Amino acid sequence: MMNSYTCSRCGSKIPEGHAICPTCGAPAPRTGRYVRCSHCKRRSPAGLTLCPHCGRELKPWRADRWVAGFSIVVLLGLWLFLGEGVHTLARTGHALTSLLPPRITPVTEVASHPPTAASTATAIPAARATPTATLASVASPAPTPSPAATETPAQAAPTPTATATPAASPSPSPTATDTPEPTETPTPTVTITPTATPEPDVYVVKAGDTLSTIAQKVDRTVAALAVYNKINDPTTIQVGQKLKIPPRDYVPPTPTPKRPTKTPTPTPSPTPSITLPAPQLINPGENAAFNGENALIELIWQPLPLPDGADYVVHIGVQTGPGPEDIDWRLAEPVGAKTSFYAPAWLFGQAPQQFGRAYLWYVQAAYVIRNGEQMQIIPISQPSEMRKFFWN
Repeated sequence: MMNSYTCSRCGSKIPEGHAICPTCGAPAPRTGRYVRCSHCKRRSPAGLTLCPHCGRELKPWRADRWVAGFSIVVLLGLWLFLGEGVHTLARTGHALTSLLPPRITPVTEVASHPPTAASTATAIPAARATPTATLASVASPAPTPSPAATETPAQAAPTPTATATPAASPSPSPTATDTPEPTETPTPTVTITPTATPEPDVYVVKAGDTLSTIAQKVDRTVAALAVYNKINDPTTIQVGQKLKIPPRDYVPPTPTPKRPTKTPTPTPSPTPSITLPAPQLINPGENAAFNGENALIELIWQPLPLPDGADYVVHIGVQTGPGPEDIDWRLAEPVGAKTSFYAPAWLFGQAPQQFGRAYLWYVQAAYVIRNGEQMQIIPISQPSEMRKFFWN
């Protein structure tokens, strides 16, 4: 196989044995010449394009440049540290420092320290004369202090402005102005706290409000609001109605006062006045379950043709024993001609846990006769079926 070389001018291949490039006429590289690869530092024929050892582009390694540069650095270092270079640098440094102007600012600072503000006004002219003499002694190292002395008055002239700054320095008096203690401002806060103590004890019902949402807004329980405002049906609140907010530590009393309302139920001889059938219950269904004090339990029944002056009376009791007769009736509430009623929140938790917190209810049409705190119920319909729900 014939070897070939790459033309250094046009990049064409030059067959072995040719003296010039057949494309551009450039002389072919001389055979037998070797170069050292700049990558792997190994010898390779000069006419090759790629190094046969490392496979990268063959570029000759020029050690002479590195050697020359390193030699110059070494010679320069020897001259500096062993020859006259150190003395030359020292003389150059002294010459440069002698050319620098003298610093006269320390002299002016000494003149700007009079003890009293009144003496500064009289001592300033003397201070202008004294710097010239002291500057001459300071500038004595330099052979030309005279122009520096002529410049010193111009530079010393601003010194009165520097003397004015000490006059401003006694202004720690603003620090004394900090003595008006704004910390006394909390005293109005003390006056504000009594105004904050009377919590809003009245809430005006707005559109969309329910007794449950109002209880959340004022941070009270539904039972406390209902009992405190004598609300038996949460749906009866109206827009614009003012509800009294109970105190935060208010605990609704046990519904024992409601029990007397059930005592009039055994009315004398009610059977002759019964003229209507029993109401039909709709909701909730038998054994329905509700959770939480704020649960809205709506009792619904079908309407009857009530005569004038008659009411529906809702009866609610709690299961107090295992038998069907173990019922403690806690509520007998006339609701007028309405066919629905919400169980009041104060009944929550009154049913014993050991019997599943079971509540029973039924509805009956009746005439209600009120005499102060007393109430007499005269039924005019058969009682509806009795349904049970659970309220945990």
